Amino acid sequence: SSGINAEYGETFQCLAEELGHTVTVPLSDFTTAGWPTEPTAAAPSFTVYITRGDDNSILGYCLTCLTYGWRGPVLRMEDLYITKEFRDRGVGTAFMRHLAKICETRGIPKLEWIADKTETDAVDFYRKRGGSCAAQWVVMQITGTEKLKALAETSLGPGIKLTKSD
Repeated sequence: SSGINAEYGETFQCLAEELGHTVTVPLSDFTTAGWPTEPTAAAPSFTVYITRGDDNSILGYCLTCLTYGWRGPVLRMEDLYITKEFRDRGVGTAFMRHLAKICETRGIPKLEWIADKTETDAVDFYRKRGGSCAAQWVVMQITGTEKLKALAETSLGPGIKLTKSD
């Protein structure tokens, strides 16, 4: 398949809009970046899990990627979204249990994610399942093409080389 199937792409666009996000790139850009073309398909950098109801409607999704830290591999949950009508019905817990099982079977010692502290229901949900706030960490980001371009164009300085390890 050369791109995200229509139902899959439309569903994610609707879910993003329900969350208040505006999708500003064509869905084909997601495939080019490695987004799987079908639900639950593994991509080189991330995996999408989808749960469906008896009528095959999408109840929610979870986007994960495997990364590494100083203490070994880390399964990072980039996004967990459950449609409003299926919240408080065990769908989110099912996703969290699945991710915990992945960590357990693959020997991954850490599952991490970022939660919006103003989303108190979500924070409470995660705490009830064993999540805790890593108070010593601050989420940092550079957002916007102008800022990224400005940083990318800065020089490394005399005598400094950057190489990729093999």
